[in-house]
Amino acid sequence: DNKPDPLIVTSSGKVIALSSTGETLWENDLKQSVSNTPGLFYGGNKLCILVVTDKGDVLILSGTNGELLNKHSLNSKIKVSPIIGDFDGNSMVNIYVATRKKKGYVLDTGMRIEEDITEFWSGFQRDYTHSGLIAYHDFPESTIASSDDWDPPDEDPEIEIQPKPKPKPKPKPKPSSTVNKEYNNLIIKGKTLLESGEFDNAIAAFLKAKKLKNTKEAAALLKKAREQKAQSEVLPDF
Repeated sequence: DNKPDPLIVTSSGKVIALSSTGETLWENDLKQSVSNTPGLFYGGNKLCILVVTDKGDVLILSGTNGELLNKHSLNSKIKVSPIIGDFDGNSMVNIYVATRKKKGYVLDTGMRIEEDITEFWSGFQRDYTHSGLIAYHDFPESTIASSDDWDPPDEDPEIEIQPKPKPKPKPKPKPSSTVNKEYNNLIIKGKTLLESGEFDNAIAAFLKAKKLKNTKEAAALLKKAREQKAQSEVLPDF
């Protein structure tokens, strides 16, 4: 009907083509998560939809009915949108995909670019990146960008890199001689408090000693102090 039709790709992997009036033309559930922007291109005189899934499947669907035309699995997670173009100049549609493993792949779709494609797809290969992002072929002349309308990127763009924050230094462990001294002082203090009937203070001293050095001695003294405290709290029978 010579009207642009919207295409929707959900994060859950549903590809939905709508008419200009909002009616569903077709739907294809890929059953895979998708985080990347889909691409459109003409190959072999067919309108094709390029979808790259998060797990690394490169899928080419028919723009007419959503049918799967081709599939290539990279077996690596992908979180960046693909680039469409003719990178080797052989008049075949190529797809560039970068993975999370810092590897880039140029895939040959095997779909030939028709010689007269620019007559109805005037955006194809007319910018400095040789991209093929304009697939609808009946835009008014004023809406089509030519290569003169694009500003090429700076050769050496200035990028401000923030320094990584320095990690907080971990507290240095106390020397073993210091730990042994503190432990012995707490044991002596706890025994003195226990003999004088100050059970709560004795228990606190033994707990600190046990925290410093988890020894059988500290555990036994702590148990003894708690038992004596419990016995002192029992009321006599009248």
